Amino acid sequence: HGSLFGFLQNQGFVRDSVPQRSTVATGVPLQTDFTQTQYGGSISGPILRDRLQFFGSVDVQHRVAPFTGAVIGSDTTGGKDSVGIGIRYTTATRVQQILKTQYGLDAGGLTAPNIRNPDKNIFAKVNGEISPNHHAEVSYNYVDASQDVLTHNTSNATSFRDGYQLSNSGYLFATTTNTLRGKLASTLARGASNELLIGYQRIRDHRDLASRTPLIFVGGDRGQPVAATAVPTVNIAAGADRFSQGNLLNQDIYELTDNFTFPSGSHLITVGTHNEFFHFFNVFFPASYGVWSFRDTTALKAGTPFRYEIALPLRSGGPNADFHVQQLGGYFQDVWSPRPGLSVTLGLRLDVPFMNKPPANNALEISVLKVNTRNSPTGNALWSPRVGFNYDVKGDQSTIVRGGVGIFSGRPPYVWVSNAYSNTGLEQATLVCDGALSGGSTDTVPRFRVSPDSQPRKCGAEGPGSVGLGAARPSIVYFDQGFKLPQNLKTAFGMDRQLPGGVVGTFDFLFTKGLNQFYMYDVNLQGIVGTSAGEGGRPLYGTISTTSTSTTPSRLNANFGSVLRHTNRSGDYSYSFTGQLQKRFSNGVQFNVGYTYARSYDLISLTSSIANSNYQFTPLDGPITARNLRPSTFDIPHKITASATFDVKFGVALSVVYTGQNGYRYGYVVSNDANGEGLGSNDLVYVPRGAADITLQTAADWTKLDAYIKNEPCLERNRGRILPRNSCQNPWMNFLNLRLAKAFTTVQGQNVELTADLFNTFSLLDDIGIRNGWGDVKTVHVAAGGNFENENLLSRTGYDTVNQRGIYALNSNSMPIKYHNNDAARWRLQVGMKYSF
Repeated sequence: HGSLFGFLQNQGFVRDSVPQRSTVATGVPLQTDFTQTQYGGSISGPILRDRLQFFGSVDVQHRVAPFTGAVIGSDTTGGKDSVGIGIRYTTATRVQQILKTQYGLDAGGLTAPNIRNPDKNIFAKVNGEISPNHHAEVSYNYVDASQDVLTHNTSNATSFRDGYQLSNSGYLFATTTNTLRGKLASTLARGASNELLIGYQRIRDHRDLASRTPLIFVGGDRGQPVAATAVPTVNIAAGADRFSQGNLLNQDIYELTDNFTFPSGSHLITVGTHNEFFHFFNVFFPASYGVWSFRDTTALKAGTPFRYEIALPLRSGGPNADFHVQQLGGYFQDVWSPRPGLSVTLGLRLDVPFMNKPPANNALEISVLKVNTRNSPTGNALWSPRVGFNYDVKGDQSTIVRGGVGIFSGRPPYVWVSNAYSNTGLEQATLVCDGALSGGSTDTVPRFRVSPDSQPRKCGAEGPGSVGLGAARPSIVYFDQGFKLPQNLKTAFGMDRQLPGGVVGTFDFLFTKGLNQFYMYDVNLQGIVGTSAGEGGRPLYGTISTTSTSTTPSRLNANFGSVLRHTNRSGDYSYSFTGQLQKRFSNGVQFNVGYTYARSYDLISLTSSIANSNYQFTPLDGPITARNLRPSTFDIPHKITASATFDVKFGVALSVVYTGQNGYRYGYVVSNDANGEGLGSNDLVYVPRGAADITLQTAADWTKLDAYIKNEPCLERNRGRILPRNSCQNPWMNFLNLRLAKAFTTVQGQNVELTADLFNTFSLLDDIGIRNGWGDVKTVHVAAGGNFENENLLSRTGYDTVNQRGIYALNSNSMPIKYHNNDAARWRLQVGMKYSF
């Protein structure tokens, strides 16, 4: 037996253009060079009849699609270039020209490149009977995938990352996974059985750079000219992506699981063990090629940067996290059936992780910080008791009630743990030279050069007898001594009920309480040293410049940057209610409709694999040591799903699937540091009541800001306070997909199935004159190019000591902006064929 299949999408099967109902552009052009093909097959059969069988499958995908982010056009008169992006076409081409002719650097193109995403998946399995009581199987899975990554995120000026990347500033993310598994299932005496599982998985992730050069930022047009004490509000980026400079992850995972099950009266008991053995080798050395910043093209031409940053190795080989983890687990489960139709499940599980300790940094341990970098979650036991039930109330399957409560421990993202192995203060340090940006006399910016092998290792003048000013400082990541890996307490209740007319109704409730969740804060800050009384009493953690964007955090130990302590908190929680109706008719028609109301709250939404990014890019709501519980980035309160299948004429089956849900959450932040803790893009904006409640660099900007606030409900209802985290939500999204399928029987029971899938059918209504906007996917998040849940609204340019608040400039010249997700808002057609034999 076997099958062959193939599916195709291309630009001929995609909507020509998307009406852009916004202030930025009138339309988004046809997607050219779009192709997505998926093909493969499967085959199975006997090797030895009735004793040994095989199965194999291949699934290959090739996808080439245009970049769907903001793109600089050719309008240099103030249209979509300067309003929507802030960078004119002539400025971007000038950057390309200077880098090519003066520095010999091919920075790539500025238009929309093609994004490639190939994927190969090969699976093979052999299974057979060793003896009448023993069954064995061996399987192998190979996955090879890659994706081009590029961003046109212009607003991360003070984070010195991303920017409007020219095409050679992106990277290719590649991953390869090899998985080998074996299983032996044995039937033993007296109804007992045993299942033994062994496995090995080899994962290799890396990033390929188009340009092995420093990352170079050049200020765009918005906000020019830029003062000597300020940074550009938008940037063009060339050279190597900051976080891809030295980025590699190798994982080797071994698994050993054994489950022994036996009956005892009305009990079915399982005793088992699940053990995983990991070896991680993680290279993460961002900014190791250097990061240079220029205020404009004139400065680039003159070779006069205003800022330089580089990560320097403090040991041979750099900051490599090379460590082992043994996660050992044992469990006991009893399924008790005291009466027909009722089963009660009791269980207890114990998981204990063991890992080698990070290096000891004695200087930290004897300092005022008293930090022990050798702490890790090793040996800290995780107990997981649980109980559940399933009850057929009448014994006829007409009413089934189920539920349970328990603690669950999954495999944690060990990349969060790996941060402690490469950030003890002994592996890497960051040198920042920013001259007048932070006061002027301590760290002169060195001479610019392009070669990554000749980057300066000190600030100040160079040459014989020169004295380099400014010192590289390491940042630290460490764990509390008693830190435990995350667990969740879950309570569930559900019911399935046969309703009149053959309809089946389902209700489910789930409540999840986070236990031992990751929480982090910087212990190298002295704490709250003041407040900005004029903007909602914002806590201050350092000194804020009155005339520039710079701040000076109040450090306990000036030899170190941030010192992130990882501790446990248990405040996160979520809950959901789901109702569902489904029915199958005798004529082949079936339908399913459901609604979910769900809420999710957390202290920190962990959206990154990097400890510093999780800390920096989760907006600060409350003190750093005790953040307020707010809606999670993943909070989607309302979701509606519906599906139906019909047999129409000539044996054609029609399937309809609808999904409607809230958009994703976000909040508005200041693009640079507003509270003196040394981080940008994480301080939520204060929403002024009126013009006298905010100090603007340009007083006339109040009209624009006030209009923006009035048009953004989450801002309007929070006037007079600091905006709570994730108070805003992107608009409702509707997705309607259709499928037509027709099967043809051929010779000897073989058949061919032809399919046509229409994605985002609502978008097609626009093309036939029904312009209801149901197919639009709108988002504020894309507009300002924020980080995860952050939208940059204001930029702090100084500090008003009289009114005790920051001096702010608008981050965008056009407000409000609602952007369309151009890729999701187009209808797309996919045709396919499957041959089964």
